[in-house]
Amino acid sequence: MVFIFQISSPRTEGLNDNFQVKGYGINTYKMEIFDRWGVKVFNSEDITVAWDGSMKGKVAKDNTFVYKVVVTDKNNNKKEYTGHVSLMK
Repeated sequence: MVFIFQISSPRTEGLNDNFQVKGYGINTYKMEIFDRWGVKVFNSEDITVAWDGSMKGKVAKDNTFVYKVVVTDKNNNKKEYTGHVSLMK
């Protein structure tokens, strides 16, 4: 299983607009992103869907967010990744 975090910041010029995970050999996938108070601001079980830096339909303020990604491979081996992503405009 190969797993890559593509860390970027949401802007409108077409560069570094999303935070996304890419990889192959992944059977199931779930990504959640939380603000600093633990409120979930993003959730996806589709690896092709990226977080665009929005909260409740609006671009979030500059801040640090926590991500949690859980994946399983074709042999049902489960891995969990957590970390921080900083949002800067």
